[in-house]
Amino acid sequence: MMFAIAWRNLWRNRTRTIVSISAISFSYGLFLVTLGIADSSYSKMEDAAAKSAGGSVLVHADGYWDSKLNDKVMSNGEELASKLREIPGSDGVSRRVLINGLLSTSSGNIATLVQGVDPVEDSRVQNAGQFLSKGTFLTGEEKDPLVIGTEAAKELNVELGDRVVLTTTDPSGEMTRALFHVTGFIHTGSKQMDKMAAYTSLSAAQKAANMPGQFTQIGLIAPREARHEVKAAALKALDSKDFEVMTWDEAMPEIVSLIQMDAAFGDIYGIVVFLVVMFAVLNTFLMIVMERIREFGLLSALGLQPHQVSLLLFYESLLLAIVSMILGFALGFSIHYYF
Repeated sequence: MMFAIAWRNLWRNRTRTIVSISAISFSYGLFLVTLGIADSSYSKMEDAAAKSAGGSVLVHADGYWDSKLNDKVMSNGEELASKLREIPGSDGVSRRVLINGLLSTSSGNIATLVQGVDPVEDSRVQNAGQFLSKGTFLTGEEKDPLVIGTEAAKELNVELGDRVVLTTTDPSGEMTRALFHVTGFIHTGSKQMDKMAAYTSLSAAQKAANMPGQFTQIGLIAPREARHEVKAAALKALDSKDFEVMTWDEAMPEIVSLIQMDAAFGDIYGIVVFLVVMFAVLNTFLMIVMERIREFGLLSALGLQPHQVSLLLFYESLLLAIVSMILGFALGFSIHYYF
């Protein structure tokens, strides 16, 4: 009975009720959309970070990640990769030879990180080939191939087919030089990436750094939610203190901190939106109470107790909130579904 009276009271002033419902439902729907955008952004950031690191779970020689030196390599690389491929929950591995060095031409020099990759394995992780703007990306038919960023190409003043020299050190600390032919250019949109990144085949990288059968990194491809289980399985499979095994978030804690900080700001934004909507509802019902003083006086004269009048107002606010939340959820869900 009281609910029916409260419902009728809401629609005695249709304009005010519709405006209130619209404001609350739009705010709630917009808040849900904002949460969805933030969650999607965090997922993309995590996926990008895992790709940038080389896999969801990373295996290196002990101490490599902190030093990034060329002398930290894994011997018997193919045997290790075979073991890691058999780990339950893993969708494969990505073998890499990472070489810090100096690319040189007659026009200049540039510091670089040459990544020796298998193009098939790389397509499942970084997929650098998608950024190819000119030439080819490690088709297997090129001789001593090297794919570099467009910014690096400008500084070195090279075109397709030109020769560049990589100067680096091998695992024993001896300086080595290797000749490469530029077979392609990549353009990622990041000036730093397009200046630093360079890719070659696994065999060419191993030859250039005197690392026959050795790898710098083996990345395991795994779903986001299974990376810690895959890490534990990798540690068990290797059973050696000569390796370091870490998930991408352990390797790149700054990305995790950035996501957490952004999420904290999102929570603050949510609290602000909640307070704004709360005060909007409060203001609406304050006006309702002030306009209906005579009505409440009449209800009291007819025998309604003060708590019953308060309960009537509570039911009105509850019904208004329920209708607004349903419409707001429908709005937010529709926008989520559309995108």
